[in-house]
This record gives sequence, structure tokens and C-alpha cells, in this order.
Amino acid sequence: MKKFVRFASVIAAAVALSAASQASAAGVVNGNFETGPFGVTPTGFTVSPGNEIVAVQASIYVPCCGVTGTAAELANHFAAFGGGSQPNISTLDQIITTAVGARLHFTFDFGVLGSGTQTIFANAFEADGNTLLSSFSVTRNADNNLSTTFGRFSFNAIAASSITRLSFSVDGPAQSVDAILDNVGVAVPEPASWAMMIAGFGIVGGAM
Repeated sequence: MKKFVRFASVIAAAVALSAASQASAAGVVNGNFETGPFGVTPTGFTVSPGNEIVAVQASIYVPCCGVTGTAAELANHFAAFGGGSQPNISTLDQIITTAVGARLHFTFDFGVLGSGTQTIFANAFEADGNTLLSSFSVTRNADNNLSTTFGRFSFNAIAASSITRLSFSVDGPAQSVDAILDNVGVAVPEPASWAMMIAGFGIVGGAM
């Protein structure tokens, strides 16, 4: 019985070590857009060539669009594309640290406020910023209920270098509809996590 308990403990320790290693992998900075200042380019990201993509609080859409939601939803912050009927000409980018050959799993929430439809384009580029690794797009209709406007989406890429550029843009000219983006994340397993797991099983073997 004691040997079984020791065996289970070692397995748990190995799994914990591996999980800790994966958790320490580089991720998206301010992916939930809750770090200010607000009304300007979101912290951790770059916007070019214009400046029409900004971090905002959901409540600003109540007067213009009749947006509804809970107190928490109205207090939430996200990235808004083309607010104030500005044309959508820019991309929202962030450089993330990656390991060559790592499988990257990107996730994000996408919604639309106002009146109309909007398509978002999510891309992952190589270190040079021009070589496309993976792309994904989705179109949604405007939904001014904050409880239902967001959909959860994901796409995958294989890292080709030590850094990868994550990029978001939307279609459409100036109109009474805004794309909104929230909770951007990426799972970036490091080679060290696999080594840790193998080492953990080695310890398990020794314990047995």
C-alpha cells in the first residue's frame, strides 16, 4: 500500500512539473484588454497604419447602440475596431515568443456591435512579419446583447522561429458597426515541458 501511495505521489509530481513548465511559456500580453490606458491603442499591442483600433469599456456602446448586459459585462474592456464610424484600415499586432516547431493554439472572442455584419481576419506570421504561417476568418452579425455577442474561436499554427507575430484585422468601410475582440490567448508548449514529463516518467520508473 505504501508503495502504491509513493507511486501515485511521484506521478502527481511529474504531472505538476510538466504543467508548471507549460504555464510558464510565453503568452499574449494583456489579451483580456483590462490593462489601461483606454481609448487608445491597447497596451501590449501595436496598431498600424492608422489608430482606429482602441481598448474601450463596453458601457460606451450603451448611448449609441442600445447595448445591454450585466454590470460586469458593461464594465468589461475589449478592443474595438473602427469606432466612431472610422474606416477599418489597420491591423492589431503583438509579437510573442515561441519555440521553433512548437504547435501554437490561438484562441479569441469575437463579437459585433451596432448594425450590420463584420468579418475578422486572424493571422500568424513568421519572424520577418511577412511569411504567413496560418490564417483564420469568421463573419458575425451585430448583436447588441453583451451576453451573446461574443463567439469563441481558435486556429493553429506551427512556429517557424523564436518569435511569431499575431495579427487581427477586420473588413468593411466606415459604417455603423464595430467588431470587438477579447480574451486573446495562445498555448505555447515549450520543449522543456516534454523533457520534464520524460524525466518525471523516469522518476516513476525508478520508484517502481
